[in-house]
Amino acid sequence: MIERHWDGIAAYCNPENKVSLGFAEGLNNKIRVIQRRAYGLRDEE
Repeated sequence: MIERHWDGIAAYCNPENKVSLGFAEGLNNKIRVIQRRAYGLRDEE
């Protein structure tokens, strides 16, 4: 698995392309909140 994703791992380690962990965690939290609030909602169709 690591061999298949090595290019992405190497690109992430490049200092110019780093995303702060705080930003990533905040984004993940917002996605979880949206999923939790949408639980049980049905499709409009």
